[in-house]
Amino acid sequence: MPRAPGQRQGRTRTTGTGKAPKRFLRVAVSYRFKRDVITFYAAPNTMDATVRKFFPLLSLKQLRVKKRQIYSWIKKRDLIEKKCAEGAAAHCKDREVA
Repeated sequence: MPRAPGQRQGRTRTTGTGKAPKRFLRVAVSYRFKRDVITFYAAPNTMDATVRKFFPLLSLKQLRVKKRQIYSWIKKRDLIEKKCAEGAAAHCKDREVA
């Protein structure tokens, strides 16, 4: 049976408004940017100075989270340096051929 113009496809909702819209909270970061942040921190700079330089618009809660993320990048420094040396600096994930 054909649908009338403007009629929705599928079962009608009985409760709620459906799926919440995407908020796009996560942002992919390239290895080059991670290397730049780590290099700036490795020079005689504090973590606060590093975060203020690269992420100036973050709230206090977001700053704490970003500091943790930078510390995790520092732990993975060898991988980040290797990826940048291989020419994969623009990539955002560690890709391995299986």
